[in-house]
Amino acid sequence: QKGTISNPVPYSELDRPGPKFEGRLLNLDCRGSSAIMSIEGGSPKKLVKFLVGDPSSLTVEDSNTAIACGPQRNPRTIIVEYQPKANRKLGTMGEVRTVQFP
Repeated sequence: QKGTISNPVPYSELDRPGPKFEGRLLNLDCRGSSAIMSIEGGSPKKLVKFLVGDPSSLTVEDSNTAIACGPQRNPRTIIVEYQPKANRKLGTMGEVRTVQFP
């Protein structure tokens, strides 16, 4: 059938908070309309990458904080809420929904 969606996502799932990851923001690799955020955290510590689909629409809970592209001079603690959606090609664990600097 033309125009049918095989696995629709209910609206109730869209507003549900996603999992969170906390660590030190090491790098933001800007790639035009998307970016890859590299965060070191977890136990044991490991480097985890997240896709930022549209960096200009990223929700940062502390509006006075900006994230510059490239390696971070003074890596700050960051908490990201993300949509689990691994991308083997990019090596990312999921897509960032919100960012918080505690």
